[in-house]
Parts: sequence; structure tokens; C-alpha cells
Amino acid sequence: MLKYNFSQVADQKNPLIQVDEAISFGPDFFERAKELIISVEKANVTGQIFYDEPFVFAQMHVVADITVPSSRSLNSVPLKLDFKFLEAYTKETPSQEDLEAIDTIIELEDDLIDLQTAVEDHLLLHIPLQNLTKEELEQDLMPKGDDWEVVSESKFLEQQKQEQVTKINPAFEKLKGLFPASEDSATDDENN
Repeated sequence: MLKYNFSQVADQKNPLIQVDEAISFGPDFFERAKELIISVEKANVTGQIFYDEPFVFAQMHVVADITVPSSRSLNSVPLKLDFKFLEAYTKETPSQEDLEAIDTIIELEDDLIDLQTAVEDHLLLHIPLQNLTKEELEQDLMPKGDDWEVVSESKFLEQQKQEQVTKINPAFEKLKGLFPASEDSATDDENN
């Protein structure tokens, strides 16, 4: 597990702790991610942990092969994630200057730095919103049923344009009755 003590990292003679571990995910993670992840085939984290007073920094690189549900059909979609993140851990309340300079600062309540949870959180954050099977991508397949279908945004906009062209504005339709068309008035307009 990726758990480290803040005080041990701060007291290390070696300024860098190298991390290179295969990650396993427990049932708690899969319960939390049940709508986002079907399975994790393999995941590995590499990086460094170092102390720079008053922070312990964790600079991590995660590579994972996961299976997620398709955002259209819920069929399985294999996905390779490859991302990096940096987090700072401290026992003190960070200054306003630190909060502006460092993206992620985690104030520890005890001495434990839980990088397993950090990796899990970032893994969930890096899952794209749209995941499609190979067939859905190649054939532009959309779900449909009785009297309904999902259409792409471009197809929807195209349908809207066609409807505007063929649709007659009802207000103008009513005006047609106010001015009866006659051949005499048409020829008068042409002569003027």
C-alpha cells in the first residue's frame, strides 16, 4: 500500500524516496467507482516523495489499463490512462501564498500520508466523459427505441436548419389573408 508517515519522510537522510509499485484496488474503491469503472486490469505508479519544509511533496506518474462502460450503450470499453499529479502534504495550516502557489495542498490530521487514496481519486478524475466502443466510433451508432432516438449534436443542428427552412411562420400565414392577391394589383405594382 502507498502509505507513508509524514515525520519519517521529513527525517529521512536521503532527500528523495523513489516509488515504483503495482497498485491493487480494494472493494471500497470499486464500490465508490461502481458507475465509472468495470475493472482495473493493471495499474502502476512511479514517482518521488520528498520533504521541502513545511511540505512533503508526492510527484506521481500513474499508468493504468482499465475497463469502463460506454457512455452510449454501457458496453465495456478498454481504456489506457497515463497521467501525472503533484500533491503537497502538511501538518500546518498553509499560508495564503502557499495556497496560491501550489495547486493541491492537503492538511494532514495525523502523521499518515495516504497515496493510495490520492492515486484512486486521480484515476477517477482522469476518466474521460465520453467513452465509446470501437463499433460506436466507426459506425456512429446511437441508442434508439420505439418513437425515440439519440442524435449527435451535428445531426440535431442539421435537422433544426431543415425544419426552419420548411416551416412557415404561423404569424406570416395569418397575414396572407389580410391582403387578397389579385391579378390587377400585381400588374399595377409592375407598372409603377
